[in-house]
Amino acid sequence: MISLKTFKRYTTCLISNKYIKIGLCLHSISFMAGLIIGLNFVFTEYHYFDFPAFYRSGNLIFSDLNNLYNLSSYPGVYFRYLPFSALLYSFLSLFPIEIAFVLNAIFKLIINLLVVILMTYLYEHFYSKNGSLDKYFYSLLFAYLVFGAHVIDYVQGQPNPYLAFLLLITLYFFESSKRKPKKRFLYNLMGGLCLGIASSFKLTLFIILPFVLIYSLQNSDLKINISRLLGVFLIIIINGFFFLIQPKILSDFFILNLEGGFSYLECSFSISITRMVINSFGFFEIHISPMLIMIIFLVPFFLLVFNQYLKNYNKNKLLPELFSLALFIPILVYIDVWSYQYIISFPFILLSMGRLNENLYTFEDFHPQIYNNAKLNLDQTKKIVNLMDIYIWDLLPAFFFFILQIPALNIFYTVFSLILFVRFYNFYKHKFYYDFNDL
Repeated sequence: MISLKTFKRYTTCLISNKYIKIGLCLHSISFMAGLIIGLNFVFTEYHYFDFPAFYRSGNLIFSDLNNLYNLSSYPGVYFRYLPFSALLYSFLSLFPIEIAFVLNAIFKLIINLLVVILMTYLYEHFYSKNGSLDKYFYSLLFAYLVFGAHVIDYVQGQPNPYLAFLLLITLYFFESSKRKPKKRFLYNLMGGLCLGIASSFKLTLFIILPFVLIYSLQNSDLKINISRLLGVFLIIIINGFFFLIQPKILSDFFILNLEGGFSYLECSFSISITRMVINSFGFFEIHISPMLIMIIFLVPFFLLVFNQYLKNYNKNKLLPELFSLALFIPILVYIDVWSYQYIISFPFILLSMGRLNENLYTFEDFHPQIYNNAKLNLDQTKKIVNLMDIYIWDLLPAFFFFILQIPALNIFYTVFSLILFVRFYNFYKHKFYYDFNDL
């Protein structure tokens, strides 16, 4: 793991950079704004935001497990995650909800800062060809800090920064396992544990599993990384224990997550293609299973990405890019996805862009055709990410949704997501992330 000396070096390096200084100031404003708005919700007993559901689940996991997924247990937003995540929130449930909300916000602030440090460490040690940080990468760290979604995330009390951090730790362990063969089993096991914990908070993160567990299907030769699987399986066992002692909550869990459990109005702000199709059918009073619609979109997106993963496996050094591409799938196809959940995948998008940007400019004079193609793609991707970073695109649909209580499709981030998916798929397919000397 990162030593204290290394941690101090990175901290000193980051806070001495002007981009990071400005980013930290702006992020502090996001934190204070989110804290004030969220506390106002708490004190006025407004229940239609996420934190009360997490807080309540922390109580129910021990006191009334049978009603963990009972909609009547929650006055506003419902708890829809695996039991292990409720177990982790049980600590905050020991405090009054006002104190618990503040503690959760402070924890998230600290985690967001650790995400920036961990991104820096991963880039310098694993992904930079020169083993150094350039000006563009600092601008990417700035982009994470000033991402407008952080304000909404602090208000909602969502665990998204925790999950980004857990997935980055997963990335660290998986990358370290390649460099330290003697500790390969331990690192893969720990990476699997972190991935399992993250997936307990967001069921959609299980989409990453096939890409990090299955590493060869050539000539019908199925190979699975057992140590990574074991790490994930340990967390699954803990979740399974709760379902075993109270089987009713298993059916409640799947009904709530796969059938939606929400009205047409409540979920219309979702950015997924699936939700937009469901809402369109609902507008015309056409009734089709939401789960069926989700599967119709999930299968082609997954097969498209997984097929490229298997084709490129022999030279596959692309875990950040692979995580980015895999995480686009649930954003596009899961029933209920809101734009602030991009906080989870944003670090991997930024790491990928940093590596591609560095590779391009070291290769400009040798393969101009590849360079021009990749540069055009990267420049367009930068513009989309910059537009997403501002986060103003949620304001118009949010006005209709929250103020006027009129269903409004949040189409801007759906379009951004589709464009980014196509770009990242193109990068991955044409191997623009690889060390160009290997092509």
